[in-house]
Amino acid sequence: MSILNRVQDLVGEATSFSDENASYNSAINEVIDFTPIDILIKDASLHQMTSDEWTSAGDKKILKVLRRDGDAGSMVPATEISREEFDLHNNTNSIYYRSSFTPKFSLFSDGTNTKLLVTPSPTGTQRADVYYLSYNPGTLSSDSAVPRVSASLEQAIVLKTAINILANKISDAVQDEEDSEILQLLQAQSANLQSLYQVEMSRITGEKTE
Repeated sequence: MSILNRVQDLVGEATSFSDENASYNSAINEVIDFTPIDILIKDASLHQMTSDEWTSAGDKKILKVLRRDGDAGSMVPATEISREEFDLHNNTNSIYYRSSFTPKFSLFSDGTNTKLLVTPSPTGTQRADVYYLSYNPGTLSSDSAVPRVSASLEQAIVLKTAINILANKISDAVQDEEDSEILQLLQAQSANLQSLYQVEMSRITGEKTE
């Protein structure tokens, strides 16, 4: 069953809104942002760095950065720090100066690109591995599966998409001064889907619902 059919099973017509894809992609991004990295890493893409800068880090969720600690060493997790801290960790006169055993990375914008910096600077023999998910848009009307994520996250995305579309229907009903009974039905439906979504996200994150 397509993603659209699954959403319409919950809320009826879902393609009469100009922003149905915005509702869908907002749901994808929210679920990705709340899902633990150890789940997302299974579907991650890999970029290998052999210099200190990657200029294509925009529109990506960075999951993990590893750097080899020597020419024949181990891959060591890099810690994310701010751009200001990055300069301190790169300063040989600073008490925060890093070593290959304590690599750091930082994300910042130069006004044109979002860059990812790694220190110590990766090389051909001491590369850095960047695991990430791209925030590429899906298309609700044609997707047979949610792009970039495992099937275990699809139900949460379907539920959140349905909630977002219902929010549009409720907004339209209010603006069009629809019958109060219709509005109450939509609001009750939304509340029910919110409960189902919270249960599904609790399953994914391992947190208990109250």
